[in-house]
Amino acid sequence: PNGFTSNLENPVIPNVDASYSGTYTLTATGFNGCTGTGVAQVFINSEINTPLIFANDTVVCSGTDISLSTQAYSGQVKYFWYEGTAPNGILLDSTIIPAYSLQRPVGQYSFYVIIKENDCISNPSASVSIRVRDIPVSQVDQPVIAVCEGGSIALGTPVNGSGIGYLWSGPNGFSSTAQYPPVIQPATLADAGTYSLVITDGTC
Repeated sequence: PNGFTSNLENPVIPNVDASYSGTYTLTATGFNGCTGTGVAQVFINSEINTPLIFANDTVVCSGTDISLSTQAYSGQVKYFWYEGTAPNGILLDSTIIPAYSLQRPVGQYSFYVIIKENDCISNPSASVSIRVRDIPVSQVDQPVIAVCEGGSIALGTPVNGSGIGYLWSGPNGFSSTAQYPPVIQPATLADAGTYSLVITDGTC
């Protein structure tokens, strides 16, 4: 193929690609002028492009799946998913589809992917960094509040910090986004019931 000829005993063709696939014929001539012929069939797979790795979210909450993906490749390929940084990562699993999901405890993680087809292996992708955050715990100052009609209902939570959000809801159309909502005064029978608090910390 490709016009290849050589009179070396063990020729080497550098930087081959799929165009060098085909039949190579060797003709050997002995001292007495007799010749012998041998044939070698060479199959060369095309080089696999370096994959890209994607994550649905780079910040996830504890207990939530980390969803990784890469572009789809044609042929009999396998996708090998690693944790860490190439080339020293730890193999997590292999798939026949270009996607993989897993969970991790709170912390910072890196992942990359390698593609294999037959005996060909791609370069590793660049790493994607994922942060797993803890889910905030909702607390209230007073779990039970008993007041007389006409009295005051004071709600609050000791949970605070940068990025903390609050969403109170309750009877009589009550809602607030404050750590300490405005005091309900005077309290009426319509204000009696269950007040709920949802706390968010960024995406969690």
